[in-house]
Amino acid sequence: MNEMSDTFREAASDYAFLLDRSYPGNTILELVGTRYGLSRKERNILYRGVFAKAESQKRNARLIKDPHKINLPVYIDGNNQLYTLAAYLNGDPVFKSTDGFVRDAASDHGSGKLQKFLERAVELLSEWIRRNALIEVYLYLDKHLAPEDHAKLFGSQTGFKVMISNKVDQSLRAVETGTIATSDSQIIDKAKVPVFDLSAQILRDVFSANFLSLKFLNVK
Repeated sequence: MNEMSDTFREAASDYAFLLDRSYPGNTILELVGTRYGLSRKERNILYRGVFAKAESQKRNARLIKDPHKINLPVYIDGNNQLYTLAAYLNGDPVFKSTDGFVRDAASDHGSGKLQKFLERAVELLSEWIRRNALIEVYLYLDKHLAPEDHAKLFGSQTGFKVMISNKVDQSLRAVETGTIATSDSQIIDKAKVPVFDLSAQILRDVFSANFLSLKFLNVK
């Protein structure tokens, strides 16, 4: 899905309209998805990319849009950011959500097809960190999603501290200084510090990526 069809645009507009009127997300996703015959990836884009206006605006206000304004230390939501890079490398749709954050439409981040791109994703991330001279960085990896061999790989290829945890979200939400790198909405909503979309910036800098955009829904 390299561009949005007229049918998908109509579906997204209906979905956004209902969200703004406080209809439950899962219910209207099924309703709109069935009404317009949306594919699984198209439904993923709606679910991960379209939010109520107030919700979108609140998150966007926390988004650091200039990488030069990142404050140290940087705490990276590793699985979230690395799998977005892997999804892009795999050719899955990667899109700009109504809240300004970039997400992917991959159905299963634990699938083997994305695992094979993780090493390259780590290289891209570590190269960007070095190139931008960020000297105080912590990479958080979910214990359930980061096998030990991946943890060793990350540690050997990066110059920053790797943290393996089964409570990554909780750890990041507790951060009180610096910057969090994530596009996870649940972390963004609870963050006490500004948030930077690192994977999106890497894709822009390295591949000049042009993302599918949901801005036509007129949510800033």
